[in-house]
Amino acid sequence: MTKKLIRFLFAALVVAPAMSSAGVVQVSGPAGMSQGTYTTEDFEDGAFAPGAAYSASSGIRRLGGSGIQHAGNFGLTTNSFPDPITISFAAPTSSVGLWFGNDDLCCSRGFTAFMDVFDANGWLATLSVVANMNDVNDQFLGFISDELVTSVTVRYGSGSDVGLFHGIDDVMFNAAQVPEPGSLALGGLALLGFAASRKSRKK
Repeated sequence: MTKKLIRFLFAALVVAPAMSSAGVVQVSGPAGMSQGTYTTEDFEDGAFAPGAAYSASSGIRRLGGSGIQHAGNFGLTTNSFPDPITISFAAPTSSVGLWFGNDDLCCSRGFTAFMDVFDANGWLATLSVVANMNDVNDQFLGFISDELVTSVTVRYGSGSDVGLFHGIDDVMFNAAQVPEPGSLALGGLALLGFAASRKSRKK
């Protein structure tokens, strides 16, 4: 095997992880949440479903109100405003979705809601949806990915410039599959091993 081919295979191995990674893809609703079985937290009973912890700098609380939640009578909000909500996962997830609202014209002329997505090493992506300002939890923020996501943060605007309580409901999350090496990388490793064995036999 020539040195030129070996150099080509090495270069292929370097780019293989990027070629096999689709990153984080925003979806427009639950129908796009297509990665296996999901846990859903609806905040109705006050006992959070295992696998996710919710936090905010001011603390969190359930928000009651029939007709303003996506479904049922309760959602989740914070004890003060403006204050982003962070969801931390006990085991990595690759797909998260939720409904947001409390977008009341009383206190804001309009804003964009963001979901910041993180893995163990830091920030991965930011999703966004422009609020419709109808004061109902009826807009969706969610994604699918091939990443091992450890937490997400929902914020209105910068997180400190919108004078409203953040409100979420019906949070969905799955359990991520541990990614396997891409076939290109495996094939390249096999060929490099073959080249090394031939070279050693020639000596």
